[in-house]
Amino acid sequence: MQVDYERQVSVDGQQEHIPSWQERHAGVLWAHCVNLVLGAWLVASLAALGYQSTALVWSDVLSGVLILLFAGLSLSPRNLWAP
Repeated sequence: MQVDYERQVSVDGQQEHIPSWQERHAGVLWAHCVNLVLGAWLVASLAALGYQSTALVWSDVLSGVLILLFAGLSLSPRNLWAP
């Protein structure tokens, strides 16, 4: 089932275009790609940063994986919770 969210709204007798969710999603797609890169950097940079604490390593790995997961899910236009 596909829902079209594009509407025409009358404001003072003039028609105004409200963009659909798909158009809004395409307009902010770059932000999700940046989040993917930052999540991958967080996971991959462990060796370069040379942490002494195991807790910091696990914190960065878990945070990076969660950022990758949510950024990857946000790339799909079917997920309207992430315009």
